[in-house]
Amino acid sequence: MAKLSEILSIVRNLPRGGQGDSIDNAYTDRFLTFVINYYRAKLIEQDVNKGKYLTQFYAQTLGKVRLIQSSRIDCGLPDCDIGDSILRIENPLPKTIDTNDKNLITYVGAFDGSQAYQRTTFHTVKYDAYAKFTGGRTKYYELDKYLYIINPPTKNLKYITITGVFEDPLKVNEFKNTSCDDGDGCFDPFDIEYPLGLKYLDTIYKLMVSSEFRFNNILKFDTTNNSQDDNQLQK
Repeated sequence: MAKLSEILSIVRNLPRGGQGDSIDNAYTDRFLTFVINYYRAKLIEQDVNKGKYLTQFYAQTLGKVRLIQSSRIDCGLPDCDIGDSILRIENPLPKTIDTNDKNLITYVGAFDGSQAYQRTTFHTVKYDAYAKFTGGRTKYYELDKYLYIINPPTKNLKYITITGVFEDPLKVNEFKNTSCDDGDGCFDPFDIEYPLGLKYLDTIYKLMVSSEFRFNNILKFDTTNNSQDDNQLQK
């Protein structure tokens, strides 16, 4: 894998479609990252929908994910606030890439990787307790951007880890650095290892060159949903 800063450097030296010069000064790092993420998501979606195996280059681990006690309102079930049977992650889960069928959360479990929890759904979790052989197993389900843990292995469970294929790799690093304050523990968002194999990066470069002329029509796209022209922002 390559660092995002290295990928951006290559992209900036790509020729602009039909305009002679390079992309270098046409767009900000923020905007180019948005475009790279878009093509990455499309390539992964196509591979998954064709039944292709996802390599380790796609996935990211969220690190030490803190759990809190769930409430009845949070989890949507009538008995969430009874005992310590249901926990939820403290912060919203970064969005995974959309596919036809496959869920792209690839691991939920013990922080050291020693125990993977079984996936269930919000619609079936109420019946899971009655399963003869698996009713007492630790399970998880997703609801409204949060992940819930059913039957945790210990009442004092405070952390788990989650691995998946997420839509925006930078959002994963923001999730892992939610305690960043006044520069302590902060990270350079453009210095991450970008989760994609090199052969797919070559495809992205070609796609960006062939469709670059269309970028001019979306330069004012608000990439952070903050009602500002983010393409005027600098790295």
